[in-house]
Amino acid sequence: SAPLVEALGWLGFVGAEVLFYSPAVTTFRRILSDKSVAGFDHLPYVVSVVNCVFWVAYASLAGGRFQPLLTNAVGGVAEVAYVIIFLTYAKTWHCARDSMLAILFGAAVIAYAFLMPFPRVNGEASSASCLGMAAAAVNIAMYAAPLKIVRQVIATRSTRFMPLSLTVGGLSCSIAWTIYAVLVGDVSIFVPNFAGDVLGVAQLLVYVAYHRSSPPDKIRVSSADDADEVKADDGALKSLDEEGGSTAMVTSSSANDLARPLVS
Repeated sequence: SAPLVEALGWLGFVGAEVLFYSPAVTTFRRILSDKSVAGFDHLPYVVSVVNCVFWVAYASLAGGRFQPLLTNAVGGVAEVAYVIIFLTYAKTWHCARDSMLAILFGAAVIAYAFLMPFPRVNGEASSASCLGMAAAAVNIAMYAAPLKIVRQVIATRSTRFMPLSLTVGGLSCSIAWTIYAVLVGDVSIFVPNFAGDVLGVAQLLVYVAYHRSSPPDKIRVSSADDADEVKADDGALKSLDEEGGSTAMVTSSSANDLARPLVS
């Protein structure tokens, strides 16, 4: 099974890097062009930096996890670059504050994993297990982030806010890492990616159920609260569009901002 593990690891690597770097041609191309972060959210990228650091530290300690290590090291470079762009063009101090809090949180978890006298499991120090659990917890939270889009799709009965390519890409990537984790017997990698499989399938089913259920310009809503939310979203999109951008690009990029669930 070694060749299969190797193949799945590289498949997961390629899929993850595509998802890591896809915002560069959507969200950040627009930010650099406009020299403004507009309504884009920095938090998914800040959290993703912490996630990558945890996985790199875990893979380094666990040993025999070269592909997960490389995946998050290369992906982490992109995430750090995204955060720097936000820090450069953000007009508020929130990005800097959240970045500092993320750095402190990540440093505290890593220090705890290395300095605390953990019991030994099967003859090996469990510092790697501590980092693995921390990384898995952050990873699951990131996989769950697109559920906001699912709620929007159900409320509007339209998939305009859920790009199919992003949903399929994320699901394919998590499946590859799930099988990889089973073959190498790594629980820390398996748990978040299995959760990603379940959430990815749920998103795909929602997409199939609501795809083309209504024209893009005639979205139905199920309640007054949903109507207010949709109006707010449409208002933000129109506002950005009036500034010279493409509504389609903003919609896709906004979904991409939420979908930062990568990668183990």
